[in-house]
Amino acid sequence: MDNNTETAKYPYQPGEKGVPFEELLERVGNGESKGAFVGGSGRALDYSITEDSIKITDEHDLQYEMEATCRDGVAEFTLFTNVVPPDAGNSEARVRHPDMFAAKFVSFALQYFKSKDMDVKACKDLWYPPDSDNLDTFKEIYGKTHDKVQAAKATWSAKVFAQNGYTEINEEDIQIDTLLNSDHAVTANFSRKDPTIRS
Repeated sequence: MDNNTETAKYPYQPGEKGVPFEELLERVGNGESKGAFVGGSGRALDYSITEDSIKITDEHDLQYEMEATCRDGVAEFTLFTNVVPPDAGNSEARVRHPDMFAAKFVSFALQYFKSKDMDVKACKDLWYPPDSDNLDTFKEIYGKTHDKVQAAKATWSAKVFAQNGYTEINEEDIQIDTLLNSDHAVTANFSRKDPTIRS
């Protein structure tokens, strides 16, 4: 693991929580680009790591997923760390995964791509039902303001991407799609501010 990746630590405490990314990157260095491992909480997890992608899934509940890919300067994230478990019955209460920390994963993934000499110019996120807090926030704010940019900036993803330097979003960066069940999915692209443009 090089110094660039080490600057973005992902939490790992054996017997409690987290993903041992340092161990996984050592495996990748030894030719094991995918496989199984045990998270800090004791949960069985699967990983796949290449030059331009990182994916972690729960072996027994595939709803839980953290994935990042980087292509053509755009890092795309799929993050489901807080979902309704399949045995919840009629309950809609979401349960947070003990080993998956989405904000830490975003920072880690961006540093990992940087360590591979990738210039990440934008972060892309897709929000779709039923387990997306981002989509819930977007729909709530958009319903009140009819302002796509304001709604996107109110989301958790916007705050996390901003912490990593990706603060810019315009109407053309936001796409709202109608699904077959008449619900909606939203794709949003957040970019770094162009240093040559003065505010």
